Amino acid sequence: MKIAFFLRDFPVFTQTYIIQEIDGFYNDGIKGKVFTFNKYRLSPGEKHPYLKNFYKVEKINQKNKLFDRVWRALQIHIKLFRLRPAEYMKLFKLVLSTKPTKKLWILKNCGLIAYRLVKEGFTHIHAHLAYDPGEYSMIISRLSGIPYG
Repeated sequence: MKIAFFLRDFPVFTQTYIIQEIDGFYNDGIKGKVFTFNKYRLSPGEKHPYLKNFYKVEKINQKNKLFDRVWRALQIHIKLFRLRPAEYMKLFKLVLSTKPTKKLWILKNCGLIAYRLVKEGFTHIHAHLAYDPGEYSMIISRLSGIPYG
């Protein structure tokens, strides 16, 4: 089993329960990676009690550079379409029905992440909270076929 954890902000002292949960997976030998929208750096004097050993943390880039690596993103989305054409078209239709400019940007980012998760052998996506992490997890799950919760 290999889990991708999606969090809005990380690490934050108020997330002790989340960090304990992820630390439990780590200590049980379950592979994974933490994806965050806002990566906080603790100051040199600060130490979080549960960040002893931990998965690698990666920040999700949400910058609005529409033409940032467009050709690469297009190639990846074509591969994802071939992987699950019916599901891809349903998702694309959903994206176009609500705030298309913002959602197309999210779809582009989610496609890049979904492709990586498939390529790196992730078996589950775990989102903490229902806003950005939940939305990204749902879209990535539908693009990749990896279950999420």
